[in-house]
Amino acid sequence: MFRRVDRHDRLLGPLSPQGVALVVKRHMGRLGHTSGDFAGHSLRRGHATTAARNGASERTIMRTTGHTSTQTVRGYIEDGELFSDPASKYLGL
Repeated sequence: MFRRVDRHDRLLGPLSPQGVALVVKRHMGRLGHTSGDFAGHSLRRGHATTAARNGASERTIMRTTGHTSTQTVRGYIEDGELFSDPASKYLGL
């Protein structure tokens, strides 16, 4: 997804994990966020969360992220239904 580019705009190999982190931090800082709160790992978490919110199964997400444990991938998926699908909705109140 992220590739290095030389001074002649030629595509080179993939960025290192540190290179991805620098790109993420730089752009989040430009957007007004505290850049130290973000890294390349933020992309993985965001991918898992967005895929889950859009209906992807854990198994599908795990194939993409490389997780081998459902417990681990669940830690990556933020609770996006906390307010849109509260448990109280199912109590018949």
